[in-house]
Amino acid sequence: MKCSRRKFLNLTTGAAVLPIASRVAGGETYPSRPITMVVGFPPGGPTDTLARILGEAMQRSLGQTVVVETVSGASGTIATGRVARGSPDGYTIVIGNWASNVGAPAIYPLNFDVLKDLQPISLLAASLLWILGRNALPPKTATELIAWLGSNPNPVTFGTVGTGSQIDLTCLEASATLGNVEAGRYKAYAVMSEKRWSKSPNTPTMIESGVPGLSISFWHGLWTTKGAPNYVVDRLEVAVKAALADPAVRQRLETLGQVIFPPDQQNPAALAAYQMAEIDKWWPIIRAANIRAE
Repeated sequence: MKCSRRKFLNLTTGAAVLPIASRVAGGETYPSRPITMVVGFPPGGPTDTLARILGEAMQRSLGQTVVVETVSGASGTIATGRVARGSPDGYTIVIGNWASNVGAPAIYPLNFDVLKDLQPISLLAASLLWILGRNALPPKTATELIAWLGSNPNPVTFGTVGTGSQIDLTCLEASATLGNVEAGRYKAYAVMSEKRWSKSPNTPTMIESGVPGLSISFWHGLWTTKGAPNYVVDRLEVAVKAALADPAVRQRLETLGQVIFPPDQQNPAALAAYQMAEIDKWWPIIRAANIRAE
């Protein structure tokens, strides 16, 4: 008997949420009012877009409106801090990413603990990062770029997201800049992932280009305030799983270049473990380089 992709997703998701649903069905009335999903990055960006798609889908399962609220600044830590210091009732959740929940906590002095004051809910999706350069740069490939950087006697400018001017190289989300690369405005030298990106199959990885172990993605997760009741966390987990299993949601996210985490990673334990592994990997590097917010 043939099984369609949509039916398969529905079956696997149903099996995954069944144990959770039995815990949720304990007579609690959560949610009985709208839920606020806080976003720490500007409207229209990848994190904001993901939040709006996810929130719209989650409210169908929750039976309540999910209001997306922008609280941008300090690489997302203002939004994260608001939820960390909030009421542990599950009515305020935050969508965070590598910057807000791994990178920035190692750089900014925070008045909350990114691990102790937040309750993980689920891993969501990730978009790849890649190295982009000006079309006028001499190197044509990542391998040539590495050699050129080592031999070029002149300064080379490199910038990341934020205030800047004309620069030679940058590292940005692939999903947000694919159109500019395809239009020929920039060169894409390499993706910073373990395997090539399906939407740009001719772009090699940094590992292929001679830099072993250099893999990082702009992943997203969902948290609420530490101390939220277990049945609230379970209810939100069920809603996330249902949303990410919806074929329409999956198609929208995949079109945007987002790679959805598998169902067995859409839970609090998986998010906690993933974030901790990222912190263990990147915090020593950030501190050794003495990177600070200015």
